[in-house]
Amino acid sequence: MDPVNAADARLGAAAPRMRIAKAMAHMGYRSRRRSEESVLAGRVAVNGVVVVDPSVSVAPGRDTITVDGKPLAPIVEYEYYAVNKPPGFISTVTDPHADWRVVDLVRSRARLYPVGRLDKDSEGLILLTNDGGFANRISHPSYQVEKEYAALVQPTPTNIMIDRLRQGVVLNGRRAVPVRVALRITNGEAWVRLVLHEGRKHEVRELLGEVHLEVRRLIRTRIGSFLLGSLKAGEHRKLKPSEVNEFLRSDGRSRSVSKREASR
Repeated sequence: MDPVNAADARLGAAAPRMRIAKAMAHMGYRSRRRSEESVLAGRVAVNGVVVVDPSVSVAPGRDTITVDGKPLAPIVEYEYYAVNKPPGFISTVTDPHADWRVVDLVRSRARLYPVGRLDKDSEGLILLTNDGGFANRISHPSYQVEKEYAALVQPTPTNIMIDRLRQGVVLNGRRAVPVRVALRITNGEAWVRLVLHEGRKHEVRELLGEVHLEVRRLIRTRIGSFLLGSLKAGEHRKLKPSEVNEFLRSDGRSRSVSKREASR
């Protein structure tokens, strides 16, 4: 019997069962995608058997799941936070060389991890949680959850530049087309507001770079129905259960920001 089938046989039949990555996410071990990566890397064991196939099913609460030898425990309570990430903070949890991590901005006994990452130089809204299902609902491309950004750019964009952004550009062999693009001049400064579905790594900076705009400042102002609002740099607030439930019931695309919000 091959190792994968042997592992499945040893796990036994129990209900309810789910794919191991989904179970790990629900137990607070980062997102489903990151959980799958840990399985493929051979870091995960179930009832003492190393599992390298993400299709293996487990029964949370009955089977013992370990990562790097450390057991995952069922979560007692899920937590959700909106954080205004300052520049210089990183979104990754495991970087041993990081001086400033966004997860350190929230004091909690829960094992929180970021949802909707931002690069080191960017700022604005990022969500922290220990709910893998919620994280997957935010980040998986199939849900097309909107992310809204405000970019301070130079020089002042021309109409041709804005039209080209609206039509989309090819980045790394894939066409990136923003949902919406708008230009606002505030106190002589040019701000380009973009709404994207995926928000791939460096996508906003690369989009603007393709039309020869330099990004001087990049702020994410919205993820789905969650707004940055009045949070100052480094501040956070705990999301209300009603907010989370409303998002989970929605299609994830939320609403367009109002003129008042867009002018902030």
